[in-house]
Amino acid sequence: MDIQQYSWHDFVSKMGGMMYYRKALMLQAYLESVAAQDSEAATSQSKATDTQGFELSLQARAQVDLKFTYVVTCQIYGKQKEKQKHEAADIALLMQR
Repeated sequence: MDIQQYSWHDFVSKMGGMMYYRKALMLQAYLESVAAQDSEAATSQSKATDTQGFELSLQARAQVDLKFTYVVTCQIYGKQKEKQKHEAADIALLMQR
């Protein structure tokens, strides 16, 4: 297996894992929003009813997108800080304000 095939396989496997993680976060956000709206009704409903249509929830999608953006931003900042780039210093200054 050459390096290009390995890199592609590694990329596909990581993306698959990220998509499963994204779906799990969407379900969690959806269930939390249902519970926040009416905790008594959410616990009395069946699990199948609770999760039906969670992928269509715009609020759940927005929360997951924000979490992913935050994680990726932190990863980029960490790499910049490790390489001692000036962008990392700028970001650190903004975080202190």
